[in-house]
Amino acid sequence: MPNIRVRRATIDDLAALRGIWLSMRLPADALEKRLKEFQVVEADGQVVGAIAIEYSGQYALLHSEGFSDFSAADPARELFWDRVQTLAANHGIFRIWTTEGSPFWTRWGFQPPTEQLLSRLP
Repeated sequence: MPNIRVRRATIDDLAALRGIWLSMRLPADALEKRLKEFQVVEADGQVVGAIAIEYSGQYALLHSEGFSDFSAADPARELFWDRVQTLAANHGIFRIWTTEGSPFWTRWGFQPPTEQLLSRLP
């Protein structure tokens, strides 16, 4: 695996992010307006993946995950998860939700919510 790192997305990443969003059939125009929510993963200096974190009070939602290089997906997700935990602690987050269906997230303890928990989804 090439040298990879995670960081917050910047305006300079928009072209790469738009390409990822379009290839994943995500709403690129809507997501562009939410750029500040995105964390990106770089492999050898190139953006190869991204995930967004939306905060709502004591909750956070992981959404709009995408990759241009799926060989970097699981290593990137590990880095994303480390980063998400740090950001959650810094923001006083109590619960993290995700709409992502990758088996990676279930291995880290994400489970489908019960009806009671689903009613509390922000």
